[in-house]
Amino acid sequence: MIFAAGLGTRLKPMTDTMPKALVPVGGRPLLQILLEKLARHGCTEAVINVHHFADMIEEWCASNDMGVSICFSDERAELLETGGGIRHAMPMLSGGRFLIHNVDILSNADLARFYAEGEGKAATLLVSERKTQRYLLFDETMRLVGWINEATGQVKSPYPDLQPDKCRRYAFSGIHQIDPVLMQIMAEELVRRFSSHNINKVITIESSGIAPAIMVGAILNVPVLFAKKTKPSTMQNMLVSEVYSFTKGRSYTVCVSAEYLTKEDNVLFIDDFLANGNAAKGILDLVNQAGATLKGMGFLVEKGFQEGGKHLRSMGVHVESLAIIDSLDDCKIKIIMESD
Repeated sequence: MIFAAGLGTRLKPMTDTMPKALVPVGGRPLLQILLEKLARHGCTEAVINVHHFADMIEEWCASNDMGVSICFSDERAELLETGGGIRHAMPMLSGGRFLIHNVDILSNADLARFYAEGEGKAATLLVSERKTQRYLLFDETMRLVGWINEATGQVKSPYPDLQPDKCRRYAFSGIHQIDPVLMQIMAEELVRRFSSHNINKVITIESSGIAPAIMVGAILNVPVLFAKKTKPSTMQNMLVSEVYSFTKGRSYTVCVSAEYLTKEDNVLFIDDFLANGNAAKGILDLVNQAGATLKGMGFLVEKGFQEGGKHLRSMGVHVESLAIIDSLDDCKIKIIMESD
């Protein structure tokens, strides 16, 4: 999948009159450079998402055969960002692993080798050693364990005892691949556990919960709603709740449009991690404001040594976690699989 829907704000003023995909580099549009590279590395099919000057991209592709069969994921009505873009394009991405490549990334990476090395992995990122302010953090086995903003000192990680100074630091390249098989298996199990609840809407908070929520929504064939962490200037009639983040040490707002969360909705909240449960409580508040019905909350992983799960269950919330971490003592993960 080629991400080409963005507004290209960093390439202004050129993108005031054309999409970033058609900005020329060395006499060739960025999209042409990428499609030619994909073809050389054995790619035969590509999905391109379009929004900004979408007609120009479609017309260029119709007039230029790059040896790759192309279909378009139309985001003209609304720019859906990364997770939403993948969700919207999922009907065209079925059949196994797929590569995701930003249209404005130029590299000498061997994409065929990168794709082959992702076999059997849920997700693989292509990273590089370059100077930046924001780095992905990896342990000695090259397993992703966190993220750091060196300018602000902010660290994000599911591991509370992470020592960033002992991690390997690499910059994200804008190229990655996803194997939806594992995510689909987890989503199918969550759907099974909530099968009797007559759910007609899935909700999550951007951005880590988007992937599992997309899969659950696809299996249930219901809409997926993303609660945003910033108030969009274009969104009117919002439902807003305040959430305290222990990781960031501050409060932030989560919001959804009241147009898309109503009293007719039977809602399932999906997220990747359950720790202190503050994000979940924020979602519960939004659901209550809308007059909707919360049918349950499903998590891929629960930190059993923290209080979130216990508190939500004491409130009468139906909580399902596919795996529960009993402890992270001595940097060792002890997991208890939750029984039915």
